[in-house]
Amino acid sequence: MRLLIGMMIAIAVGAVVWFGFARSGPDGVLEVSGQFMRTGEGSGRTGAAYFVIENNSDQDDFLVSVSSPAGRATLHTSLEDENGVVRMIAIENPLLIAAGSRHELQRGGDHVMLMKIEPALGQGDAITLNLTFEHAGDISIEVPVDQNRP
Repeated sequence: MRLLIGMMIAIAVGAVVWFGFARSGPDGVLEVSGQFMRTGEGSGRTGAAYFVIENNSDQDDFLVSVSSPAGRATLHTSLEDENGVVRMIAIENPLLIAAGSRHELQRGGDHVMLMKIEPALGQGDAITLNLTFEHAGDISIEVPVDQNRP
C-alpha cells in the first residue's frame, strides 16, 4: 500500500514538473503558473496561451519576448474599439511585471498568440514556450492544450 501511495505521489509531482505549473526563473524571483492553451477550431495549428507571472522581487521586470520551437509565438492583447468590436493586436513594447505583483495573461486580455504550429495540437498535447525577461532571463514552460478551460 505504501509503495502504491509513493508511486502516486511521484507521478503527481512529475506531472507538476513536466507541465511547469509553477516554474521559477534562475534567480527564483519570477514564478510562472497556471499555464494552458486553447487551439483554433479545426486545424490545431493556431492557438493562444495563458498563464500568470508573479514578480516576488522589489524590482520591476519586463517580459521582452516569447518563442516556441512548435511555431511562431508573439505577445498580443485584446482591445475593444468604440463600436464594441474586439480586436487582437500585437504588443510592441515589453510587458511590465511590476515589483511585488502578478500579471495574468488571460482570455480577453494579454496572451501569447501561436501560429503555424507544427505538428497540429489537440486536447492534452503540450508545447514549450520560452519566456525572456529583462532581468530574470529565460524561463521555459510546458503549456498543455486544454480546450475545456474557459
